[in-house]
Amino acid sequence: MFKTIQNFILQQKNRQTPASSHSAKSLFEFWNTQGLANVIPPDTEHPAGWNEVHFLQKVMTLIGKPDAKIVEIGCGYGRLCGTFEPANYMGCDINAQAIKQAKTNFPDHHFTTIDYTQPYPTSDISLAYTVLLHIPDTLIEQTVQNLCEASNSILIVEILGQKWRKPNHRVPVFNRERHEYELFFAKHNHTLQVEIKKPYLRYPNTDISFLWFEKMK
Repeated sequence: MFKTIQNFILQQKNRQTPASSHSAKSLFEFWNTQGLANVIPPDTEHPAGWNEVHFLQKVMTLIGKPDAKIVEIGCGYGRLCGTFEPANYMGCDINAQAIKQAKTNFPDHHFTTIDYTQPYPTSDISLAYTVLLHIPDTLIEQTVQNLCEASNSILIVEILGQKWRKPNHRVPVFNRERHEYELFFAKHNHTLQVEIKKPYLRYPNTDISFLWFEKMK
């Protein structure tokens, strides 16, 4: 199955064009004209260099929420849904082709399309796994607000650091520092409870951070 997806990605990369601006409309159009081309790197299903599902299961246990109801924002073709029981999971993405593939690959799990501006489905936890780094500065605060309105607990997973930012790249990335996310979430009374770091083997001497935010009572 992965080889079939891999071939499709390579075909899409040959004809993709960069996002021309950072508006919600232009980014929605960008991601929906690329198929699966930018969902995962074409050479591996595990860009971190380890099994993301297995480690994410450990993280959910560490934060005390192994059986929580999850909405994953930016689920792609569903590669992380195996972390969760089907009854506890909903995956959302703006990429219609990715959602179609996810439904084919994982028929027991639930997937649906969303856009940048609509409210997110409510859940015990909202998960955004290497998603917010693709949200431009013009939209990040609205995205954080949507996450906070949908869930009291939020788990975001990012490679942190302004040095990684490439806003004008073919696939724009807007990496941020941890304190920037703390400020964004604090505006909605969500505070950082824990940061779990793990080496991201694709990039030497680089960690990926699992940031768990919780709404204060």
